[in-house]
Amino acid sequence: MSKKVNNILAKVMIIISLLAVSFTSLVQPASANAENPNWLSFNGMPLAEAQAFMAASFDNSTSVHVQIPGISFETVDFAGQLFTQFKGDSFVFSNETGTPELPLYMVEVEIPAGSNYELQVSNVVSQTVSTQALGITLPIIPVQPPFRKAENPDAPVFSYDANYMAQSGFLPVEDVRVTGEYTLRSHRVLQIEVAALRYSPSTSELQMLSSLDITVNYSAALFCLQRLR
Repeated sequence: MSKKVNNILAKVMIIISLLAVSFTSLVQPASANAENPNWLSFNGMPLAEAQAFMAASFDNSTSVHVQIPGISFETVDFAGQLFTQFKGDSFVFSNETGTPELPLYMVEVEIPAGSNYELQVSNVVSQTVSTQALGITLPIIPVQPPFRKAENPDAPVFSYDANYMAQSGFLPVEDVRVTGEYTLRSHRVLQIEVAALRYSPSTSELQMLSSLDITVNYSAALFCLQRLR
């Protein structure tokens, strides 16, 4: 075989090898995360903290963009039973005893004192996946009542809301809502709760909210919640 033919064959083998490497990279699952196996990625985003930042501010409105890349989870043992528990410094967690403990992201927006307001939610990006497909094989731990020191720590009381778990649809019902407000040095601040994860007990599915925009319009009109999808 001539030297020229050998060179051609060598080039062909290099091209085939490169194509094989490229194909292997393409078929790897986007959600694979060998370095952080307990990281539940929302929409394929890497491990990072949730954040909110002001997108726009006018005389009669303020817009905030919220980005939630995901949340960590771990296996915990309570009263001899194993559960999945979500973890994250960026979140607070639902506190209704007996219901699944789900992460909530809090956003605070300042509005003029004495004004009425209207909340608009837009550009919502979410993904609905079964817990089994996400690799979450254990039930989500229910919220437990506060522990009292006088109680026997060796015999914890397990709270479980059967009525909640029999419901259909995703819970919490609202993915965004105003939960309160406060005044600090004449500044009025709204406290807005974003449901980072919503859970469907009947289908064992999680709805993961990865990003959205919240606009607070100030007016003398009625307060309402509008959803712009």
